[in-house]
Amino acid sequence: MNAPTLRDFRPSDLGALYELDQICFAPGIAYTREEIAGYIRRPGSKAWVAESELETRQEIAGFVIAHCDRRRQGHMITVDVAPRWRRQAVGTLLMDAAEAWMRRQGMELVALETAEDNRAAQSFYERRGYVKLRRIEHYYGTGEAAWVMTKTLRA
Repeated sequence: MNAPTLRDFRPSDLGALYELDQICFAPGIAYTREEIAGYIRRPGSKAWVAESELETRQEIAGFVIAHCDRRRQGHMITVDVAPRWRRQAVGTLLMDAAEAWMRRQGMELVALETAEDNRAAQSFYERRGYVKLRRIEHYYGTGEAAWVMTKTLRA
């Protein structure tokens, strides 16, 4: 298993990204194929894929979709890492790319949402400098609450 490398999203990735999102998140939290495609196509959005060469094929280790808006605020729409690639710096690789892109776009702040009970994600984001801003009741289709976490982006 080679260390994953980063590349831009390709339309042919959509099916694999959808499948990975279904593995990473519970029903009601995971996105539909149409939602993923919509977020990627949205003006001001960009997606990256982390992949590793496995013998004769490429394996997607993770992906991120980020968005920049006119208010100079970035948004991490989703960060997905395949279970076997967790704790191997794939999330860091993806987040570093998205945050660097947001800085180049002139964003001053980045926000994301994470499930209230997803302590591992919250800890990861906190180590990256994100702070909990507010809790949103019934954020997910499951009725579960989410934390909005933000980070100031410095040039």
